Amino acid sequence: MPETPSTPQVRPAGFFRRLGAAAYDTLLLAAILIAGTFAVLPLTDGGDIPARWIPVFQLYLLILTGGFFLLFWLWGNQTLGMKAWHLYVRRADGQSIGYTDAMKRLMATVLTLGPVGLLSMPFDKHSRSLADMLSATRIVRIPPPRR
Repeated sequence: MPETPSTPQVRPAGFFRRLGAAAYDTLLLAAILIAGTFAVLPLTDGGDIPARWIPVFQLYLLILTGGFFLLFWLWGNQTLGMKAWHLYVRRADGQSIGYTDAMKRLMATVLTLGPVGLLSMPFDKHSRSLADMLSATRIVRIPPPRR
């Protein structure tokens, strides 16, 4: 289908663009994890977390991290880092992802060690990462509309 103003051309997201979005998201996620840690400080009177509660605290941080990605992917199909680089997560058929797709993508990203999974992109004819392949989703670039 030819590109028209109402149907922008969708392209696979490139390696460096995806890496840039990941860098932005890492900074935002670090801020969220720091704020989440500060929220726990009143429970410890500002001290260290007792050793018996460290696994619970780690689970809490894991939930914050997973929630960050799931909420952004489900609400708008992009994180803030992806938004800055005009990237969207889509199902392999081009449709928006749902909860199950987002969970698959999150698990696939964890299994492929996040950005390490991007190293498969140069070897795939569709520029897919390992997480893309395992979750049947894609990160695509949709150029912003011309002004």
